[in-house]
Amino acid sequence: MWRSAIGWSLAVALCVSTANAQESPWELRVLPGEEDWVLSDAQGLNDAGDVVGVYAPDRYDRTRAVLWRDGTWIDLGATIGEPEGTLTSWASTIDGAGRVGGSVTTKLFSDPTSRTTATVWDTVAGSWTDLHPPGPDYVQSTIYAGNDVGQLVGIVVPEGGAAAQPYVWDLTTGTGRVLPTPDGFMEATGSAISNTGWVSGSAGNYVPGQLETYLFHAVIWGPDGSVRDLHAEVAAVLPDIQSSFAGAIEEDGRVFGLARTDPVWWNETNQHYLWVWTEAGGVEVLDTGGTRMPNGGGSNGRLAVGTVGVIGPDTVQPAVWVDGSLHVLPGMTGFGNHTCRAVNSRGVIVGDAVFSGGTWWWQGSRAFIAEPRTDADYDGDALLDAWELQGYTHDNGAQVDLFG
Repeated sequence: MWRSAIGWSLAVALCVSTANAQESPWELRVLPGEEDWVLSDAQGLNDAGDVVGVYAPDRYDRTRAVLWRDGTWIDLGATIGEPEGTLTSWASTIDGAGRVGGSVTTKLFSDPTSRTTATVWDTVAGSWTDLHPPGPDYVQSTIYAGNDVGQLVGIVVPEGGAAAQPYVWDLTTGTGRVLPTPDGFMEATGSAISNTGWVSGSAGNYVPGQLETYLFHAVIWGPDGSVRDLHAEVAAVLPDIQSSFAGAIEEDGRVFGLARTDPVWWNETNQHYLWVWTEAGGVEVLDTGGTRMPNGGGSNGRLAVGTVGVIGPDTVQPAVWVDGSLHVLPGMTGFGNHTCRAVNSRGVIVGDAVFSGGTWWWQGSRAFIAEPRTDADYDGDALLDAWELQGYTHDNGAQVDLFG
């Protein structure tokens, strides 16, 4: 499955200690780039280890879509091509055939006349395709994620100030379609798509500019376009929440999601929860909240990735949940906040690390990759066996059960 975290990235809050800590099962390192780049950020990867994301050579608001492959980096627009007049570009996801999904714009995002166009770069054929839906009806189209059977998911925004609508592209048939926004909501977003064509995301209502009014429900769409609101099922288990979001969705039907108690996600009093949903089992809470804010960046079936830590300079740590149990990865020297954004089926994780003293990735960051030290082919056994011996503990001293 294509791995991407765009559309449901949050920062997080949880204190974890590493009593009896041995060497971490994952080793973090910075992906290649130029020293004078303002920033770089890894957003997705495939099972071959190709990584995609963005870099900014001189200004944080003029990003370029980038591919990391075989120990080097490639500017996709400069190497393969892009629409004439492109000012910024973004790569969100890559599949096993080397097709990269993302978007480009000819103006800065702060410009109200900016137009964003969904774009695919084929890194094998050396070609690119403008996927903006035909006709003048949409001012924005953006790809967030994809699967390994040629389907992409993201949003389109109609002209006239209308709200975002979820959209699915099919590269095999060359077609696209809008997914229905659930009744009673003003907008919806598609965040991930499984190889079986199921889409996960959220639907929301809000008053523009008033953050305290932003409320969202976790939603899934079937291959036939049917829509299901999961919020009531999440709230039945977590009655204090106000919003829920569906993130990674697996071929077996599992949906990994987030829930929060406050519309303003960075408020210190906000409680965030990581959960998983199945048709047979309903909602299971993977992390119990409190002052915690799990950030689901993706899943390969047993792993969910994200961050933990209070929002602020040098306070956010990279985190992995294995079968629902939390592990905090050691950060890299010279960097403060770390965010895990995606994981592939081999257990390789990518994300970004902010330079020490900063809070947000756009203030100065570097893309990183975290590869398992053992079990490089990741059948799961060697990595999890090593973890079982590690003895990680939560801040309250309770032993973490790495096998649920």
